[in-house]
Amino acid sequence: MSKEPFSLRWTEVWTMAITRPQPETYGTLLQDTNTRLSRAITWLFLTSLLSTLALFNALMTTQEFQEAMTLLLAENGISSVDVNIGQVLFFSALFAAPISAFFMVLGWLLLGRVIQFIADQMGAPQLTKGRFSQLMYCIGAIVAPLTLVGAFLSLIPLLGIFSLGVTLYQMYCLVRASQAVYQMDTRTAMTVVVFPIIGFFALQLILLGSLI
Repeated sequence: MSKEPFSLRWTEVWTMAITRPQPETYGTLLQDTNTRLSRAITWLFLTSLLSTLALFNALMTTQEFQEAMTLLLAENGISSVDVNIGQVLFFSALFAAPISAFFMVLGWLLLGRVIQFIADQMGAPQLTKGRFSQLMYCIGAIVAPLTLVGAFLSLIPLLGIFSLGVTLYQMYCLVRASQAVYQMDTRTAMTVVVFPIIGFFALQLILLGSLI
């Protein structure tokens, strides 16, 4: 007998995704009538935007950053007396945050495609083909709330170390989600998910290092 269709609010989806990381949980989420790729992309973009704004605001309040901005203006012949550094930084954040969020979403979409490709190679094509939207929905449900948690922890110096724990937990959730999406055992799912994610974060660190 088929199950009755149901619709979950985003708060319910996020709560289930990060508090009950089991293949059965993600299988249930994928039966939601609101399971759409656009919904996942919206979650990823908005949380990346808020996270970037929060981190940028924290960075702007540090004395080292303000001194660096003052020096940069001076090198361009602009006196800090003539320019409100706070306003400059504020508008810079408003300009940079959407761009950062866009590339973050793009990165997750590319990562999803890589995971999909590996799943196709390691699993039966009839089981894995066409599952990209489902994978991205799970990624959105997991990554969006944990992005906010990670951003909050990074704002507090004593709690910043726990950001690594959030990243590892996120990886664990994604492995479990891939089991639901691709009907794979744990070992195969780890191979499909872990290596691409490690490469994804390594690329982020390289890009961040090049900017600094």
